[in-house]
Amino acid sequence: MNDVLNLVQGLRDLPALTAEDVGPVLERQGWEPMRRVPPPPVPRAWSRGGLRLGIQDRLPQPRVEITLWLRDYDEEAAADAEDFDYVEGLWAEAETAGRALAEQMAASGHATSLTGAELDEKEAEEFFWHTAWTSAPRRLVLGAKQDDTDLPVRVVAIIS
Repeated sequence: MNDVLNLVQGLRDLPALTAEDVGPVLERQGWEPMRRVPPPPVPRAWSRGGLRLGIQDRLPQPRVEITLWLRDYDEEAAADAEDFDYVEGLWAEAETAGRALAEQMAASGHATSLTGAELDEKEAEEFFWHTAWTSAPRRLVLGAKQDDTDLPVRVVAIIS
């Protein structure tokens, strides 16, 4: 979680979260661009120590999303079990992982710069579990989500 909190601090003074502005901060903090074919003019996918990061600067509100925990959706396991029971198990596992990461964050020395925050109803719809903080001018959301029924379940940190 220190990587996430360090990144929140590193992005604090940027006027916008564009790939052009975020990239140099990521490089200074030891992140590496992920390989793409053909390579993009400006990298939007990065990795560091097993973490994956995406710069989503084409959204109405640009953001940086870091995948902290991931479980693939296993069609065979879902078929063996009642599908919804399988998905509920993944969701429960993700929520437990998210809460543990939130506790790690709260226990870290960097957390003193964070203030609790709320998401509006539309923002919260993206997650089945979440918590949020602000570190002016940035907001940090830690949430568990599944973007579609056959996609991985993830715990992500979103900096906006």
